[in-house]
Amino acid sequence: MWTRLAYPVPYAHEATAAVTNAVKALAVERWGSINILGDSESQLSKLTLRGVDLLNSDIRRNPNSLTLYWKLVDAAGTRTVSLYNSQAMGAASKVAEGSKSGNGTITVSAENASGITGTIDVTYTEDSNKAENQIVIVPRAVYAKVTIDAQPIRYWNDGTAPTDTDGLYAAAGSVLELRSSEEIINFKMIRQGGTDANATVVYYE
Repeated sequence: MWTRLAYPVPYAHEATAAVTNAVKALAVERWGSINILGDSESQLSKLTLRGVDLLNSDIRRNPNSLTLYWKLVDAAGTRTVSLYNSQAMGAASKVAEGSKSGNGTITVSAENASGITGTIDVTYTEDSNKAENQIVIVPRAVYAKVTIDAQPIRYWNDGTAPTDTDGLYAAAGSVLELRSSEEIINFKMIRQGGTDANATVVYYE
């Protein structure tokens, strides 16, 4: 099976506008698994997320995975779920948040321009912000082809951030092959020159 997504390079997470001279990663939307850790009270379930990539998550915590950290609090009956890309859970590392009166499905929206959105079901019993509260996301894709259109790019597939003068060069019309989940997670690209490029990504499971 495969999923076809098209991105401008640089691209916005919702693919509505290009971002000039900004390093971008592949936001893999089809996950092999999303594991909620630290939830011994079974307060969270049915989690869906979009827009997670190596730039807005923690890729060092768990091998070949993207990791976020979660916090659940209640204030006068209003439940709030917050997601972070750092275990310290500081304001600058907050990537998504949502609130709801009472239990049920909470919609989380992007914070700090992360592009991360999603939903999560909450059955509240107590506040939780433990250090072990993690969301570990494993991509389903194990292979990808990235076709470069219109303009050239620079890229690295080891997690290094390219610039418009530093990185492997891919001309318009090039087809790049990413041969593992690790390469897909660590792929970063940026346009070369003053005009935005486009990358069409086909993921294989």
